[in-house]
Amino acid sequence: MTRPAAILPPAPIERRRWAERADSPSRAARSTPALRRATSSHIALGAVAACALVLDACSGLPPRATAQRSSFATDSVTTRAGTVELELGGGLGPRSDRDLVTAVKYGLDDFTEVYVCGSPYLRARVSGETLRGRSATDLGWRHRFYESEDMAAGVQAIARIAHGSEHEGLAGRENDYFLAGILDSYGEHIGITAFYQLGSLGASGEQRDTQHALSVIAGAALSEQLDAFTEVFGEFTHARSANPVAAQLGVAWNRSANVIWDLALQRGLNDDGGHTRVFFGVTWNLGALSDG
Repeated sequence: MTRPAAILPPAPIERRRWAERADSPSRAARSTPALRRATSSHIALGAVAACALVLDACSGLPPRATAQRSSFATDSVTTRAGTVELELGGGLGPRSDRDLVTAVKYGLDDFTEVYVCGSPYLRARVSGETLRGRSATDLGWRHRFYESEDMAAGVQAIARIAHGSEHEGLAGRENDYFLAGILDSYGEHIGITAFYQLGSLGASGEQRDTQHALSVIAGAALSEQLDAFTEVFGEFTHARSANPVAAQLGVAWNRSANVIWDLALQRGLNDDGGHTRVFFGVTWNLGALSDG
């Protein structure tokens, strides 16, 4: 996840599990608002959608998906132990802004996952200029250290690796580092996640900047297969004038236990928050790496 003028998801991944009912794979939505990209943008986004449809058609009865799309923040839910999970998504914004997001997650145990996330190609307006390229790459670790019937808590660490692009707004020149605390509360009908993230942002030739990010997400099950969620989030960086605040509203369709589709609208709540953007994607648990 990366972020220039438009807010990027801290860790491309990102979605959430609002209510995990015993007999339902549901868990509201979230993952990573990120840059906007795509070169032959419509072709690229079409390819992502086609690929997602193929993955969906191939789904069987493996472990449940734990989507973290398409919200800015993440909850404490982690990928099922020993399984691999794939997230594919796209974003559409004004002025032909495009965003393709890919994340691969692996469950180390019942409480911990690691992941790699980024955008292979993006197109975004930064400071009045249209930039094309790839995003930085997020290397993430998430651990749930407490869990009860109505509450859970976790921690997340991210290293955002820059690729030396001449455009800091895209792949960046300096690495960024983030540490987040997550608190989930599960009610009978509604789930709430509170998220706080402290970031250390690189600045070429200058002292590193400190960033604070906050998010509150609420989600509810509309049916056995459909969840809805809403999120308000913001980033506040010392010594930088842009402090975006935005809101997101979306739905997640539990196509099967291991496949979750999502669709969301994001709108800036201040001048830095950006215009309306549409995000869509799929999360697919591929199952265990091996039978052993």
